[in-house]
Amino acid sequence: MEVDTALESPPPNKEIKFDIKESFELSSDDQKFLLKIFLNENLIFFEVEEFNIFPKKEFNIYLSLEQLGKINRYFLQFDSLNEVLQSLKTLINKKNLTIIKEEKLMKIKITNPGNDKVFFINIPYKEKDLKSEIDSIIPYVASLNEKIQFLEKKVNSLEKKLDEIYIYKNILESIIKEKEEKKFGDLIKSKILLQNEYNLLMNWLDDIPKKITLLLDSDRDGDLTDTFYSKCSGKYPTIVLVQTIKNRRFGGYSSIPWINQNGGFSSDKNNFIFSLDKKEKYKIIKPENAIETSSIYFAFGGGSDLYVYNNCKSSQYNYVNGSGTYDKIENYELNGGERNFTVSRYEVYQIEY
Repeated sequence: MEVDTALESPPPNKEIKFDIKESFELSSDDQKFLLKIFLNENLIFFEVEEFNIFPKKEFNIYLSLEQLGKINRYFLQFDSLNEVLQSLKTLINKKNLTIIKEEKLMKIKITNPGNDKVFFINIPYKEKDLKSEIDSIIPYVASLNEKIQFLEKKVNSLEKKLDEIYIYKNILESIIKEKEEKKFGDLIKSKILLQNEYNLLMNWLDDIPKKITLLLDSDRDGDLTDTFYSKCSGKYPTIVLVQTIKNRRFGGYSSIPWINQNGGFSSDKNNFIFSLDKKEKYKIIKPENAIETSSIYFAFGGGSDLYVYNNCKSSQYNYVNGSGTYDKIENYELNGGERNFTVSRYEVYQIEY
């Protein structure tokens, strides 16, 4: 192995103008380097930088063609520094030129393609004084400050846009709520109905309501049958919503008034009952038995397709049936296949067309 070393030339006292400037990215032992080669007629300048190192360390050297010849006779074959550069580019392409990093030195390792002997161009570390170190950092700090200011402006702009979005969101929510209140009335206060079931219930009615008013909420008003009649008698049409302690939900619509007749029936052809869980409406087929009323219960259907007893939130006498008053009510399907139920909550609404 042939290794020659030449004394480096001192840095020029004044700035040098280079006619040719080339840069090459090189990898060695999982490290990445940038090799810069600048030259004019008299001098060649080598500089090696490591990628992703901050602050950057300066490794560079100025050499003449004569000094290159002293490093290794490989360079004696060239008549100009431009020829040297072209040769170095060929060596880089053939991977005969690599970078080796030492503590205070970068070595350009060159394998002579003529005899496979190795030699080095040593690129020393240039110590900086404190002022030059600070001067080298200032541009990065200034650049970071610019980026921070840019990001702050972006953040402020985004915050303003978010404020605008929240304002529009609140306006839209207010408009939607106002429309819902106008369309669905007190139904939107229901603790039994889900939001997507408002329109389902409206579609089951024969006409579009002008007003929907909550008459009775068992959680608010109690579950006595006397309370039902005191709150709902003479107010019609009505919708009754029932939720059981097993979270089954169903109800009925009556277009005739609830008046206590001590077990008597009232006739109407427009009544229906429904399952919210199944999203199904059951039409009346025996209008003469539309509803049944008593001092201790109220019911839809003869034989009570839907029967709500006094103290319904503690009573086990509430039940569903299949009396034939309403269409296709079989196997207690309103209550998930069970006849009796206990009420968790029920609500009664008056519809005004």
